[in-house]
Amino acid sequence: MRLQIQTATRFLVVGIAVVFFTALATSAGFVWRDTLSYRQAQRTYLSALALTGQREIERLRLSGKLLSGESSLTGDAAGQMLVLLRSISAPVEIAQLGAKLDVIGLADASKGVDAKVSRTPVIALDPEGGVRSVEDPEDKDFNDVVVGVLSGASLAVNSAESGRAASPARPSSWAMAGAPLRLSSGQTVAVLIARQPQLQLQHALAAGRMSTPLFSMLAGMIVAALAFFYLGRRLAKKSRSLQEGFRALRRGMLTHRQPVSGWDDLAALQHEFNLAMDDIQQNDERKQAIILDFEKAKREAEVATAAKSDFLANMSHEIRTPMNGIIGTTSVLMELGLDPEQEDLVRMIRSSGESLLHLINDILDFSKLEAAKVDIENIPVDLDELMAETIDVFGYRAADKGLELNYHVDPAMPRKFMGDFQRVKQILVNLGGNAIKFTHEGEILLVVRQVVRPSPGGGEMPFLHFSVRDTGIGIAQDKINTLFEAFTQADASTTRKYGGIGLGLAISRKLCRLMGGEISVTSEEGKGSDFFFEIPLRAAPDDSGRDEERAWLGAVAGQAVLCFAGHSTTQRILLQHLDQFQARTAAISLDQDVNELRLYLQQAAVFIIDITHQPFQVTRGLCDMALQAGAAVVVLAPLSGVRNTERYNPPPGSRYIRISKPVKRRELLHTIADAILLPRSPAPGAASAPAQQPAAAPPGRPAQQGFSGQSGAVVAAAAVRPQPGAAGAAPASVHGAEVAGRFAAQYPARILLVEDQPLNQKITSMLMQRLGYGQIDIANNGREGVDLVNQGQYDIVFMDLQMPVMGGVDAAREIRGNFLLKNQPAIIAMTGHALTGVKESCMEAGMDEFLTKPVSLDDFRRVIPECLDNRARISGLTRG
Repeated sequence: MRLQIQTATRFLVVGIAVVFFTALATSAGFVWRDTLSYRQAQRTYLSALALTGQREIERLRLSGKLLSGESSLTGDAAGQMLVLLRSISAPVEIAQLGAKLDVIGLADASKGVDAKVSRTPVIALDPEGGVRSVEDPEDKDFNDVVVGVLSGASLAVNSAESGRAASPARPSSWAMAGAPLRLSSGQTVAVLIARQPQLQLQHALAAGRMSTPLFSMLAGMIVAALAFFYLGRRLAKKSRSLQEGFRALRRGMLTHRQPVSGWDDLAALQHEFNLAMDDIQQNDERKQAIILDFEKAKREAEVATAAKSDFLANMSHEIRTPMNGIIGTTSVLMELGLDPEQEDLVRMIRSSGESLLHLINDILDFSKLEAAKVDIENIPVDLDELMAETIDVFGYRAADKGLELNYHVDPAMPRKFMGDFQRVKQILVNLGGNAIKFTHEGEILLVVRQVVRPSPGGGEMPFLHFSVRDTGIGIAQDKINTLFEAFTQADASTTRKYGGIGLGLAISRKLCRLMGGEISVTSEEGKGSDFFFEIPLRAAPDDSGRDEERAWLGAVAGQAVLCFAGHSTTQRILLQHLDQFQARTAAISLDQDVNELRLYLQQAAVFIIDITHQPFQVTRGLCDMALQAGAAVVVLAPLSGVRNTERYNPPPGSRYIRISKPVKRRELLHTIADAILLPRSPAPGAASAPAQQPAAAPPGRPAQQGFSGQSGAVVAAAAVRPQPGAAGAAPASVHGAEVAGRFAAQYPARILLVEDQPLNQKITSMLMQRLGYGQIDIANNGREGVDLVNQGQYDIVFMDLQMPVMGGVDAAREIRGNFLLKNQPAIIAMTGHALTGVKESCMEAGMDEFLTKPVSLDDFRRVIPECLDNRARISGLTRG
């Protein structure tokens, strides 16, 4: 157990000790000062004795023998001398010591100190025997005084004794004072010395005057002890009180308070302790309330999480099953050679199904990440396979928008790395999907390279750096920090204009962090963005699939390969691939001389041509020239469902291979090797002319693929499709037309559709035509809708809610607030936003009905008559 001494006890002991030593030091100072004063008085007394004795002896005119010390004083002379000396007053302490007078005679005074001396006692003043307690001095002890007198001094005091007088610890000795005895001729023949025992410290202490300081010291110590004892008790009491307070705090007794008394700092400390206890008690009460709320919310969240998990699992199963059927069926339908209108509808179905499936995947992944139920695999991942599968996802969409899509892997990269193939692909798909969504023209480039970053444990470690660069709309700098938050996009209108719910980047960031990496972005508004992420690079053994690739490399190495691509990035990547294949490469351009081109083609084993955005006549001429020169032709064509109006048919036996863009390294190598190994049999004749498209493809076989063009350019099928939302569609069947005519005739109305999505415009227009409304007007946002309502006489307005420029609720308020309108139309909300409170806000804005997407003919049959009747009653109009 640790020894504890109370502060009050320490204070009492230290205080008394300080007072004691202070009083003792003060008293010692006083005593030593008195001792020095007494010694000074002693020297004065001895000097007076010596001088008085000298004058008396000189007055008595004693003989030379007496003066020289050869004889002693007579009795009468000694008596007179004694009476005279006793008349000299001195302090009691000095007088009690007694005194002696000695005559030091010089036999031959002319020799000075070397003369033979004789000492004769003259008189002794010893009332109490003080001089007898000290041994008589030897002759040499008189030297100092004698020498001083012989030197001519009228009075000499032993200087050695006076110099050592400051030491209180010296043993007892003699204090002396001497005066010269002279003959009538003035010659000094003897020295009269008065001596007395040296005054010591004990003599001063024995004086009665020391009782006063000693008594004062004792009285001060008593008072100090009482005062310190009182203060110590108060300190001890408050200290014990504070100890009890802290013990109560440790036990959780927050109602304990200190009794505050007095004006000292401990009282202030007790007051602060009480204030602290008040704050702690209030914080504890708030904490307990928060804990109760938290526990309640936790229980509710656990129940909700369990319900959400069950719901998401069931919905995932129930939605994915039909979606797989829809997407798979549309994929087959687009390969069967449909007519233009059918192909439009099938493509819309496929696009909507893919969007819905992607949305479902994002929601499920986000829920798993929030619940920390995502497991990251650590298996060998082939970089070429990863990038090839990733860009395959975007090949059709990039071609449909006319974007150049490429990827590049640094040749210094290992072929395989340890990681999670699906999760890395998911991040790339999210970033690539955003790039295509927000890029209207230009290119998208995926880059993979190795970088070195500082390691947390010191040193450096390699990372895989994936980058997705685009030339899209870019991102404002003040919006970048919010990009990776869930359900957040850079602009509030982005969701309405481009779609999406803002989960992709949040999921990507969580996946990156699970794999030990991080994701970021650099962007400039209006010039594009670069989304990149890095994960630790752990190389995996490359032990499979190499033999087949070595055979392809052996066929391509050293071969002359000529390439042509209109896009600089595509051409640069092609040349880099060919350099890796160790082929002899050259690139051509359209401004070269024809003879020079023909010479290049005659030397080339393979001619690679990218037909994207190139005139059909140009690409056809280059292919004809290459085939005539005996070179194998590899055509790179965009992947899109194009309806071909012109086809290129190479001569029979030509070495002609077509592959889809974007170009993949392994596929390109395989294709070039196959083209080189094809038998060389150049066609002697000219190229075939454009052929008309066959009336129908053979049953069960898709139409033949080839080049397509219009007005000399390669054009995607989407460019020649009717624009979504245009008025008019394929006529309904005869029976359907009769039914539609009866409904429209019974409820005639001029209809305005305010909708920003072309697909929804198309579907709604077709449904309206099925009901017999042959012509409806379309506005792409709320502002256009308000302007059209102000200009025309509409009976019904179908209003979407989330649109760019102006939303549906704001548009409805502005229409209802326009009192200059002669006829207020019926406004029907038509939205996919079915959360609680949305319908109420629509009704408050003045809308008449509320429909949740997807809508059907039955929905329109139900709401149109009701809205027309209600609006007729309000406006006082009738309809026939």
